[in-house]
Amino acid sequence: MKPLTIRVREDTKESIDSEASEYGVSVSEYIRELIEYGREYYDQEEYITELEARVDECGEIEAECDQLAADVEELEAELADRADPGTLDDLRSTIDDLENEVDRLEARNRDLTNQLAEANRRIDTTNELVKRVDKDLTARERREERERRKAEAGIGTRLKWSLFGMPTETDADSEE
Repeated sequence: MKPLTIRVREDTKESIDSEASEYGVSVSEYIRELIEYGREYYDQEEYITELEARVDECGEIEAECDQLAADVEELEAELADRADPGTLDDLRSTIDDLENEVDRLEARNRDLTNQLAEANRRIDTTNELVKRVDKDLTARERREERERRKAEAGIGTRLKWSLFGMPTETDADSEE
């Protein structure tokens, strides 16, 4: 540590000596502690000043909030004074009618959605049936073609087909 020489009044010196002996520390140690506490206080004093400014700001904001609440109450009272009870009943009735209309339209929408889903299921079923019929027609046409070819073929060709199997149309086209 570095030595520091300071001059103080006689009564301050006596006070420092007695306080140091009360705490059971040397005068040098006591003065070092006083200096540190003083520095901490100085740093905290700036912080306290900032906090006090914030508290003042909060007070201003609270006052603004109170004023706004009073303004809202005043406007609500004004609105209540202006509103005709008959008009309010008419408005409530209109709101009820509109809510009922919304409910009716939502129910109609659900019904139409269900009908559309059922129509789509029927269309899908019909498309499946059409595919099956097309497949059956194609198989029937192939059978009829095979029968026609057998009827037109000579006995040797039929014998060959009975031994080795009848070629398909594509096989027959490639033989020719």
